[in-house]
Amino acid sequence: RADGIACGRDVTVPTLVIGNLADDACTPSHTRRLFEAIPHPDKEMHEIPGANHYYSGPGQRETLNRAVSIISEW
Repeated sequence: RADGIACGRDVTVPTLVIGNLADDACTPSHTRRLFEAIPHPDKEMHEIPGANHYYSGPGQRETLNRAVSIISEW
C-alpha cells in the first residue's frame, strides 16, 4: 500500500532509479513520475530495454547484468 510518487517527494538523499521497460507491475511511465517527484538534485535514472519486473524468464540474464552494472557503477 505504498505510494512511491507521494513518498518520493520526501526523498532527501542522492537517489538512483532503475526503470525496466518491459515491466508490467511498475510501468515505465510510473518510473518516470517517481523520478520526477524526487526533489533531491543528485538523482539519476536509467531505463533497461527488455527488462521485466523480476528479471525472470528467457533472455533476462543480460538485463539483470545491466541492472547490477548500473548499481555497481553508481
